[in-house]
Amino acid sequence: MAEQHLEKMTLARLRCIGRRLGIKDEEGLNRRELVIAIEEILEERSDDRLRLNNEVMNLRGKKYDLIDDICSESQGEPLYDIPESYADTSVQMLLRDPHWAFVYWNLNPKDLEEEKEARGEIGLVLRIHEFAHPRLPLTKCRNFFDISIREDDSSWYVNLLNLSRWYVASIIAVSGDWSEVLASSNEIFAPGGYWIDRVDELKCSERELALFHAAVTDFSGHEVDSMLVKTMLSELGGSRQ
Repeated sequence: MAEQHLEKMTLARLRCIGRRLGIKDEEGLNRRELVIAIEEILEERSDDRLRLNNEVMNLRGKKYDLIDDICSESQGEPLYDIPESYADTSVQMLLRDPHWAFVYWNLNPKDLEEEKEARGEIGLVLRIHEFAHPRLPLTKCRNFFDISIREDDSSWYVNLLNLSRWYVASIIAVSGDWSEVLASSNEIFAPGGYWIDRVDELKCSERELALFHAAVTDFSGHEVDSMLVKTMLSELGGSRQ
């Protein structure tokens, strides 16, 4: 098997492997001489590996060929490349903190080409849907906003405007008054804490209000640097006016 693998390689690649294996004067050897020299070294290394390994490792070692290790190292590249894109058009959404989400997506070029053939020039937007309750269709969103994106974009950080809400991201193709959802993401929840939707209730309890203010200020009396806290204090300030 190793011989068949080596025979398919270029002379330059064989010499590169020879140098890595420590073969002297590999530049002066022809293809057949290089193949024989490399085979001899690989056979010795394989015997050493089997002799030193225990029975379990010996069984696992049969799944691999030592020649693959050497060839992979000589190329300086992995045997299996990770593709830059995939066949499907998809969107994923991750919550970074209550006010920020990370959205990443993959666009199938064929999907875009089909839309362009049917509509001419099209634009792309990343639409962020906001929901008051989970598991609702996109048409039932409470609010949404659009971010213009390019075809070569693949991710975006999104500021979530309201807390205690569910969010879904969609990639949408647009052309004039026409639009079509190409893909939608999973649903995420931006937590706001117990009191974020109970500001009026908090105001009615002096004890709870005092505890809240004590919890969000340090020993010097400064507010904690948190968007969630700032939102709550803004709500409390507004309700006092």
